[in-house]
Amino acid sequence: MTLVPTCILTFLLALSGYLRADVCTYDVLPSASLPEYEKSYSDFIHKPFQKSRHFVKQSKLASKFNSSVCGIMDVSLSGSILGKDVKLAPIKSFPWHVTLFTGRLDLCSGVLILNLWVLTIARCSPPAQRIYMGIWGVNSFNNYEEDIIISKRFEHEDYNPLTKENDIALVRLQKPVTFDAFSRPICFPDVNLDLSASSECYISSFGAVDTNKSRLSEFLRYSKVKIIPNEICSYAWKTRGIVIDRRSICTDFDAGNLCFGDSGIPLVCKVKGRYYLAGISNGYEEGCTLTYYPTTFTRVFEYSDWIYWVIEKKTN
Repeated sequence: MTLVPTCILTFLLALSGYLRADVCTYDVLPSASLPEYEKSYSDFIHKPFQKSRHFVKQSKLASKFNSSVCGIMDVSLSGSILGKDVKLAPIKSFPWHVTLFTGRLDLCSGVLILNLWVLTIARCSPPAQRIYMGIWGVNSFNNYEEDIIISKRFEHEDYNPLTKENDIALVRLQKPVTFDAFSRPICFPDVNLDLSASSECYISSFGAVDTNKSRLSEFLRYSKVKIIPNEICSYAWKTRGIVIDRRSICTDFDAGNLCFGDSGIPLVCKVKGRYYLAGISNGYEEGCTLTYYPTTFTRVFEYSDWIYWVIEKKTN
């Protein structure tokens, strides 16, 4: 019978600067030797995070998605917030944030990537009938908002609603969005950009202010977050059967955990004066109660080939 320390998460957190505890406990493993345990753990950590292959050239992605107005915000955000301190978003902030009205109590969100295309998650796509751009308050519409009907929906063919794998979808709009200070596309991530190194990553949402579904936020809010290594995120979520691999991206434990109405919200990071799309929330609705779990997002760049080819084939 071998006693094996279960402080691997603590060790990883310490290496990455996210130390949360300094006490180790022990599990009894009657059927596994320490070398066997170490080998299985090594396989578990490294295989899911190997660099993926992409077939669409970076130059094609850049020319397709990154226009001269992408990722530009005309207002400044406070740099003082981090964690559960969520602030009211100023007007003209997050101009790429899309609100999808589903006809249900909870909202879904998405992000504008082209004037006719919105990226969201798979479970938000079927019920959504229309999108709104430029919204600041959901109960007080204004003259700079755009209300556009959705014409087509494309869910990822390998989406698994149980494990949340491949939780991504595209919606095509009936008419193009007019770009201005209130409505602009986000910049598409670049293979050479290390978004995890950015000190300015944000989420924006109209989601619930507490666990009461009926109390969605009237105004757009935002929070500053920090991207954490996938190894840490994977270890934390493994106990709940959630797959975290290179298709996922996670933010810190205290990032104002997501709740009802937060499905599909974008995770964006500022690099050299522009904001780039890092991920979209895959909507764990119990997240508002899971205070000590990392927040998970679908990593957008891992689906760049799929996004590119859907748009190329379905443009007309």
